Amino acid sequence: VFAEGNNLISILIATHEDLGGSLLKSAGLIVGEQNHARALSLERGDGIREFEEKVGTAIEELSNDSDVLVLTDLFGGSPFNAAAANLKHYKFKCLSGVNLPMVLEALISRNMDNMDIGELAQKCLESGIEGIRNMEEGLEVITRA
Repeated sequence: VFAEGNNLISILIATHEDLGGSLLKSAGLIVGEQNHARALSLERGDGIREFEEKVGTAIEELSNDSDVLVLTDLFGGSPFNAAAANLKHYKFKCLSGVNLPMVLEALISRNMDNMDIGELAQKCLESGIEGIRNMEEGLEVITRA
């Protein structure tokens, strides 16, 4: 069962290669180093079953004192499938299509009073989508203001 409000929410980013680690490092540059946030990389040649176990172990460790939000790179990709395979053992929320705006939202908003895991997942989804922009259209809005 997920905790209600005023609880810690941990973040796990599971991606191909070191995309998740790079996103977490970049976010740390913007909002500072973060506790209860971890990245796992599926490296070339890694076995999917072993990666599923790594994801499960990380979720278990992070969920000892918090809810867990898992962010993956591709819907249906191996890191996403590894997270999905752990749904039968652990309770967590998972979003795919991770990007820097989504990670920043997760790290900043998880500390808001009464933010629960479902609300955080929704805010991250919205930030991830809103962070995708066509530069030409974005500049038009800025120059009109």
